[in-house]
Amino acid sequence: MMKTAIFQVGGMSCSHCERAIQTALLALPGVEDCAADAKAGEVRVGFDETRVNAETLKNEIAETGYTVI
Repeated sequence: MMKTAIFQVGGMSCSHCERAIQTALLALPGVEDCAADAKAGEVRVGFDETRVNAETLKNEIAETGYTVI
C-alpha cells in the first residue's frame, strides 16, 4: 500500500543536499518518489509501506548526514 511521509530535515542548505537525500532514499526498495526542499527543510517520500517503513527512511536520511527533526 502506498503511503506518503513528510519529514522535517535539518542541515539541508542547497541543491546538492537535496540530491544527496533523494538519491539515498530512491535507492531503498519500496521508495517510489522523493522530493527534498532545502528552503522548506522538508522531504516528502512516497513509499510502499509493505516494503519499507518510516523508521528506515529516517535512518537513511540520518546516515546521509542530515537530521530528522
